[in-house]
Amino acid sequence: MDWMGEALSELAIERMAGHGPIVYSREERLAALEKLGLPVYSPVSRATMLKIAGEVDADYVVFGEFAPDGQTVRVTARVLGVNPPKLSQPMMESGEVDSVAQVQARVSWRVLCMIQNSLIAPESCETSSGGAQQFLRAAPKVRPDALEFFVRGLHSPDDEGKLRDLRQASQMDPDWDEPIFSISQTYYARRDCESALGWFDRVPSSSSHAVEAAFGTGVCQLLRNDPLRAESTFSTVTLRSGAAASASAASGDSAAILSNLGTALLRQARYKEAAADFERAEKSDPGEPDYWFNVGLAHYLMGEWDQAVNALREVARLQPDSADAKNLLVAALDHNGDAAEANALRSAGAPADASAQANDLKPKQDVAKLNSTALAKLARVRMTMSAGAVR
Repeated sequence: MDWMGEALSELAIERMAGHGPIVYSREERLAALEKLGLPVYSPVSRATMLKIAGEVDADYVVFGEFAPDGQTVRVTARVLGVNPPKLSQPMMESGEVDSVAQVQARVSWRVLCMIQNSLIAPESCETSSGGAQQFLRAAPKVRPDALEFFVRGLHSPDDEGKLRDLRQASQMDPDWDEPIFSISQTYYARRDCESALGWFDRVPSSSSHAVEAAFGTGVCQLLRNDPLRAESTFSTVTLRSGAAASASAASGDSAAILSNLGTALLRQARYKEAAADFERAEKSDPGEPDYWFNVGLAHYLMGEWDQAVNALREVARLQPDSADAKNLLVAALDHNGDAAEANALRSAGAPADASAQANDLKPKQDVAKLNSTALAKLARVRMTMSAGAVR
């Protein structure tokens, strides 16, 4: 049963995603624990739970335990509100080990209902209610052996072992999309787009991961320099994620989608349209230097030197070690007639750790001599939909 705790956590994330609250992923949870120097699988106090919640800006913490007893398992969960601190009553469900996914689905329904009712449990939170029955019918009935291989894949120390176990889980339960998406993400993290695209295509449109899978598909299309297909993909993702709303209502996730859509347009020499998307992304997440860089690049390509300089100065402020931003700013200043500032930047030399910038130009490359096609390829591609919970 050593895999059961992680399995229950993964099932809870899968069940609750898309039903109101934003649910942090396993990776974000582990990153928060690592940042705080906390062990991954040791029990923590409620005070520590509140500290973890504060680190990731969470409103609630869900925690609990499981107790196997022969062929049955009992799962208990509680919800801890963060501000103000408030603890729910325990919620307990039990069933056969072979039906652990259904047991956790019932627990997840009660957790969601409890959160929606400010940690008070009305009759509607009982699993016999109409809303609960609709929720439970939609929850996939995952085979426990597939679940075990899936969790073992997540814990595997190397990609090959991980992919082997995830494929086994997918073969055992082909209707369950979690292993499929995890396989696609493993290839995607390695930038093996040829393999990733095939698995992204297998993620159902009804999946809670459908938008993420489409986002990864669009990124791969950009990496393969196919801006037409990338434009089509990100336009669809924009509509599905709600990013078509006003910039003021855009989320961090939609900002990444809009920025990548702008990159696809920029590579088609549709600079004005690209600039509009980049600016919407920047307004929704003004602390992200990638969006400012892309805004500056778009205005540079349109010959709008003042706007390019202003945006690139912001990149220099947010990311002073970026060589590509510095070189582009120098070129924009030259075009804008700001020779004194341009010469001062040249005299300052290249940033010490410019090689660490994944998108940076080689320090000796002359931006002013690049044609528009080469310049458009400098646009920064967002590899993930959000910057993550831990900054």
